[in-house]
Amino acid sequence: MIDENFRNQIYTWMDAIQRTAPLVHSITNYVTVNDCANALLAIGARPVMSHDPREAAEITRGSQALELNLGATEYLDAMFLSGQAAREKGIPRVIDPVGISGSTFRREALHRMLSELQPTAIRGNYSEIHALLAGTDTGTGVDAVVDAAHPALSRDALAHGMQNYLRTLAFPMILVASGREDIVASRDALCFVKNGSPRMSRVTGTGCMATELLTAFLAVASCEEVFHAAVVATAFMGIVGEIAEETAPRGSGSYHIALIDALSTMTAEDIAGRISVGEA
Repeated sequence: MIDENFRNQIYTWMDAIQRTAPLVHSITNYVTVNDCANALLAIGARPVMSHDPREAAEITRGSQALELNLGATEYLDAMFLSGQAAREKGIPRVIDPVGISGSTFRREALHRMLSELQPTAIRGNYSEIHALLAGTDTGTGVDAVVDAAHPALSRDALAHGMQNYLRTLAFPMILVASGREDIVASRDALCFVKNGSPRMSRVTGTGCMATELLTAFLAVASCEEVFHAAVVATAFMGIVGEIAEETAPRGSGSYHIALIDALSTMTAEDIAGRISVGEA
């Protein structure tokens, strides 16, 4: 999969983000909003976080992509108004289904988003993506659960389920599931991203930051490039985690700072040289 054309695309997308500075409207949760804004700034994109339904749609119409985070359920009205504006404008709509593995309310909101907003991509952890596929609880909180007690959350079973689910939809969409190996799936393509660090799970916000990177990459990718752009964005965050582990002391505080440092200094050469992916 990592041929010369694919490597050239990495350079093209990185250049496009830094040259055009796409404006990404994020309606995200208060736990990670600062990290999300800093992640976008670090890679050369521009964040705007408008949560008020009186202006959210207008802000979206001036943006190049929209990210909706279900950790911010108090802003659902703004999410739907912005989502409709984004759909009408034809810009990417990315959803982070935070916590749907333990919340019926959030799952119902997500299913309504699928119907009304037709998202470009959904990115969550293994438990959240399985909850989307199964339509039921798969755990509690917002953490991924992958063990022998949850065979449906094995990498291969989940990947197979993701593709089957996508083929039932009336519109094209990308699913990304983060875990020990990240899964990127479309109706017709499947890729496993092996980059990452176990320390990423010890710092809150890394998943939300990964969703922001995905949104920024989709803002500069064509419709035909969405799958490969999602692969690169997913690998990007994993490589950031690896570099932070190599450069930071063992503490979570220094690791958190190192993540932002790695995001802001990452080059296309770094991604092309370190990306580790496998096809099904």
